[in-house]
Amino acid sequence: MKFYFKILKNYLKKPINPKKVALLLERKSFEVEELTKDFIKVDILPNRFGDSANFFGFAKELNSLLGLGLKKLDLSFSQSLKEKPLVKMRVKDFYTLRIVKDIKNGESPEWLKRIIELYDYKPINFLVDLANFIMLELGTPVHIFDLDKIKPPIQVRFAKKGEKFIGLNSKEFSLEDSDLVIADSLGPIALAGILGSERAKVDLTTKNIAIEIASFNPQFIYKTQRRLKLFTEAGFRFERTVPISRVMLASQRICHFLDGKIGQLFVSKKPKEQTFPIILTLKSVKDLGLEISEKKIEKILKSLYFDFEKEKDYYLVRKDPDRIDINSPEDVLDEIVRFYGYENVRETLPKTNLKISHSRIYSFSDLLRNILTSLGFDEVINYSLVGKQEIDFLKNEGFVFQEIEILNPPRPEFSFVRPFLFLGLMKAAALNLGFLENVNIFEIGKAYSFLKGKVKEENKIAILSASRKRQPFRKQEFLNFKGKLETFLHKISPEIKVEKDIRISNLNIGFLKTYKDVFNISGDVFIAEISIDKLMKIQREILFKEIPKYPAILRDISFYMLEPFSYEKIKEIIFLKSPLIEDIEILDVYEKDNLLSYTLRIIFRSKERTLKEEEVDKVLEEIKKELSKLPLRLRS
Repeated sequence: MKFYFKILKNYLKKPINPKKVALLLERKSFEVEELTKDFIKVDILPNRFGDSANFFGFAKELNSLLGLGLKKLDLSFSQSLKEKPLVKMRVKDFYTLRIVKDIKNGESPEWLKRIIELYDYKPINFLVDLANFIMLELGTPVHIFDLDKIKPPIQVRFAKKGEKFIGLNSKEFSLEDSDLVIADSLGPIALAGILGSERAKVDLTTKNIAIEIASFNPQFIYKTQRRLKLFTEAGFRFERTVPISRVMLASQRICHFLDGKIGQLFVSKKPKEQTFPIILTLKSVKDLGLEISEKKIEKILKSLYFDFEKEKDYYLVRKDPDRIDINSPEDVLDEIVRFYGYENVRETLPKTNLKISHSRIYSFSDLLRNILTSLGFDEVINYSLVGKQEIDFLKNEGFVFQEIEILNPPRPEFSFVRPFLFLGLMKAAALNLGFLENVNIFEIGKAYSFLKGKVKEENKIAILSASRKRQPFRKQEFLNFKGKLETFLHKISPEIKVEKDIRISNLNIGFLKTYKDVFNISGDVFIAEISIDKLMKIQREILFKEIPKYPAILRDISFYMLEPFSYEKIKEIIFLKSPLIEDIEILDVYEKDNLLSYTLRIIFRSKERTLKEEEVDKVLEEIKKELSKLPLRLRS
């Protein structure tokens, strides 16, 4: 929020040094986003928004930091009307309403117009402009109804399902029974804390008014704003909680500016005061590593507008009622450290015996992460939300699942919880291929779906390899990806088979797919997605073999594949021919005359003796004879 120095000086007794203010705010309060000779713009966190995102509250913070002296607000007014509004409360929110009669509404004075224009509010009339000013000054939204346009009693209630409401923006809204409204005997005259109605708005002819100032439940405001996609400054402030103490202050402050007959204030319930003080022990201060005197502690508490009583070795602290973020001894300690200076806290390690617990899923995921990075893949982290486009893509591709839709999504493209991880990888690849030729990435995370009426969470890993353009040796690129995938999975269990389905025995643990021209990727996309939960169950302990004593004999065999046939089946046939075969490697793959040519290297070795060339050649001939029965042609 921006704070203009010429406005702030109306609330402080001493002049402001902008650079000093910015420095101290950065160190002890809020992040400074911009500083000029005229204003300072700061980022106020949600838990401090209610007390500090306004002229008076920000001036209080500056006084706490710099001791500039806080001027008292002029709250003087004359209550000449005994009339008290009739209000029926159907909720437990804190609500006030006051009637003022014989008002002369018109154009706002220049000082008021100048202030609200600085904050991008268009001057409308004195009453509307004054309500906006009070919100800027005290952080408390104010709503003013034209009393002659409403039919008492006023009700604070939930809407009836399907009830209609026409707002100040002339739009009609259909309400749900979870929407909080202010209503008269004819129907809603305001969406509580969000928007007034066209029917009860004030104008230049208004003579009698009802002033509403309240502290509504943030949850009600949050849900209604998002359901209706209707966001206002008042709603934004109510979502972050308006302190009740400010409601009472604003109800007096606004009357100070009004000429008219001011009535009694209706208050829905007695303002809640902090019944029990917060106990702050001197030991807790010392445990933080602070070398701070009691005199300094008391000075800080006073600067924060906290009342306190000193006992033998502790303080009974009553917080500033504006500070809704202070509720425990730890909160008070945090304030003391903040003002004393984090840089003054000693850096000491705690002396304690810590037992570190290990999560198996975390350790196993770390193992998978290390294997994949060693194979040249980079880890990414994507949003766990996807849009309808991705859900439709999955269904068109034949994936079977029941999606989980979010009731109030942050954006339309984040309307569903992801059922598969590879969707995010495809979008990430599309972005990265804008400046890279190839992308090799993976993600570890959770996927979500409905199963038998319950939400199912599954730990998964998705792996992707993609290129900007279609490669001339596409099959070789696929085999390269598949080879890396097999290397990765065989580190977990050598028995895992990688085909269209990734499985071990009869257990399906994942899938392997290829795509082209998807998600704005014009090249080839190879993806695999595997269940970590299932993979973890089949992990086998890796046994290390003794270094061989005897040399190996290598033989190469080449052939053309005449029709599609499983490479795993070929390996199985070769291994069955002799126990002397130690390993089989793919040495080369290329395409000629629309046929794929493979060269395999067969490694022969005995654990007991040195093999003879003749016996190896004999086994090789038997292998060739067996392979000739398959849909392939041996090359010389």
